[in-house]
Amino acid sequence: MKRLLTLLIVALTTLAVPAQFVCELPEVIAQYPGGNKALGAFLSQNLVYPKVCQEQGVQGRVMVTFVIEKDGRVSEAKVLQSPHKLLSEEAVRVVMAMPTWKPAQVQNKPVRSMMTLPISFRLTDDQLAQCAKNTGAKEDPRGLFRLQRCYADDGRPDVQFGFIQYKYCTDYGTGHIVVRISEKGNYGLEFGTNREGALHYTGDVPVGPEGTDTRIYDSDQQAFKLKWYQDQTDQLPFWPWHTWAIEQYGKQGIEPEVERIIELMEMKYTEDSKNPFVGSWRCMGECLKTNLGEAYTAPNPQTYMVMDEKDMITLTDYSGKNSMMGHAVLRPVEYLSKHKGWIEYGERSSVKWVDKDTFRQTITPVGKPAKTLLWKRSGLPKNFQQLLGTNVPIQAQAPSNSQLEGK
Repeated sequence: MKRLLTLLIVALTTLAVPAQFVCELPEVIAQYPGGNKALGAFLSQNLVYPKVCQEQGVQGRVMVTFVIEKDGRVSEAKVLQSPHKLLSEEAVRVVMAMPTWKPAQVQNKPVRSMMTLPISFRLTDDQLAQCAKNTGAKEDPRGLFRLQRCYADDGRPDVQFGFIQYKYCTDYGTGHIVVRISEKGNYGLEFGTNREGALHYTGDVPVGPEGTDTRIYDSDQQAFKLKWYQDQTDQLPFWPWHTWAIEQYGKQGIEPEVERIIELMEMKYTEDSKNPFVGSWRCMGECLKTNLGEAYTAPNPQTYMVMDEKDMITLTDYSGKNSMMGHAVLRPVEYLSKHKGWIEYGERSSVKWVDKDTFRQTITPVGKPAKTLLWKRSGLPKNFQQLLGTNVPIQAQAPSNSQLEGK
């Protein structure tokens, strides 16, 4: 009787389990045939980007849930999150078209299980730019723009930075510039590239898989707005998490000194000038006198200078392997002669030419030992030239000591 009662309880328990029961924590999860790589290939081959969404620049990620039946069939596909109805419909269509899966298991028996799959619809920068043109949108920002205002879209007070900020926008990328003015009144630009690359008009619409990538809108030749989503802890002094920040850039108030530095970095100087110093130069090292003679130590970080008839900039390159960062300083110079060099900060320098593209500059600061630098005609670092749209050969090696001693 006891055994019969036990069997009856087991039978009732089994009957009490709904036929549509979905196991939330199976011992073995369902698997797509061939694994995740094969699943990615299936989506890539079968997903059709709705034409209307392409034309309107709609992109983002669709989150789809679905059930894998005991026999591996896909059923009950539903959308949890989506930037557009048409993207939802396409994601569900593709999910329901998937082949039979290997079902989940509990105690070596197949069970129904729930799966969640993110499906991304992403346009390239070129496609976004074309979308902007198709919809009559404004232009991509190109050129030099100064930050006019920085604010949040939730009504909190504007952020007041203790520095001046610019964007230098080209087809290659975007230079992020911070202006520093020294006690001597010289302008210095901290120059780097931003992670967003070249800026393209997107409109104030969801961008990227999460819909939180940088947005560019209200853009033309005179101004643009850049909207970014705060999800980094290092920005907390300005913005709380999950806040949209808007940076408004324009041509108003651009300082002539900043434009001058950019012009020289773009190498807009008179190449046929009779002044032998006009041009771009790379410091090959400082002269050190030893018992064996003279030797030159390569500078670290690398230093460059660009001169025209009245100004010069020095550029210190702090770039890493995958980054671009530098500090450019504008200085007025007074040229003396081919061998006397120029006056800078009231200090005179003497010059000894090795050849028409190489010279040694000896500087004697007041109250300090003299030092001699070797300069060779050269373009700026490659990453700067790519951003600035120039292509001047970069001098990689200094002349040998025997060449130097023979002059």
